[in-house]
Parts: sequence; C-alpha cells; structure tokens
Amino acid sequence: MSYVPKYIIKRMIPADALKNVDAGGKGKIDGFALKYVNVLAPMKIEKNFDVEDLKKQLFDADLEMDGKKLDVKQGAIFVMGKKFTIDNIGEIGGMELPVGGFMYIYFQQPGGLPAGKHVLHLKTKYKERVDETTLERDLAGTMTSKELLTKP
Repeated sequence: MSYVPKYIIKRMIPADALKNVDAGGKGKIDGFALKYVNVLAPMKIEKNFDVEDLKKQLFDADLEMDGKKLDVKQGAIFVMGKKFTIDNIGEIGGMELPVGGFMYIYFQQPGGLPAGKHVLHLKTKYKERVDETTLERDLAGTMTSKELLTKP
C-alpha cells in the first residue's frame, strides 16, 4: 500500500461516509458501513493479481471506531455494485474503480452505531513508514444492503 497524505484521506472518507445498515431489509440494523470515494485516479485491479496481498491490505487493515478495533473479515466490501468477502475477493480482478467511484466497507455489529459523532482511526503502513489519521464523522443515516450495491 502506498503512502496517502492525510488531506487526501479526508477527501476519500466524506462527511456522509458513515451509515447504519439494515442488511436483511427487515427494518433491523445489523451493522454499519464506511464509504470510500476514489479521488485520485482510475484504479484498476489486474486480473492476475496477488490475492493474498490484497486480502492483507483490505481485511487486515488497522481500523478503529470509537477506540474499538474493526474486523473487516466478518463483513464485506461493496465495490461499484458488487459484493466481496474474504472468501471471494479473488473475483475482484479486472475491475476498475473510476475517479468518483465508491466502495463501502460493511462491518457486522448488531444495532449498528448510535447517532452522533464517531472517531475513526486509520493506521497505514508502507515499507518502514507508519502513518496514522484520525477523523470524526457523524452518523449519516441508515441504508439497506441493496443500497450498498447501488448508492454512491
């Protein structure tokens, strides 16, 4: 993973990035999602990519919400209308995330997050360099898993 300046990370995780999710579509909050927007350049994942490296970058990410470590392995990643889990992430090869394209990281958490401000802490590592970014985001509503596939 390359170094990304903090001001870019703040643009990648917009003010409305945090939403509770009704994954079953039955009016019950099952978790929450964090939206990322590609603000840099078209990002293409080659068909013959290192699946284990991508798993490590995505599913072992060092993320905390309100001081609690987040486990992406128990959730899913929604990229431009497609759902990926740790079991099928290899199918992402050949996709391109255009500038303005989005993805959601879904975290299972019964009841989701309470209304109000939340603190997201992200630690990135690139070679020997470790960078940390802390962002505050308000919970911006609720969405269904179908909306995770379709809503920017």
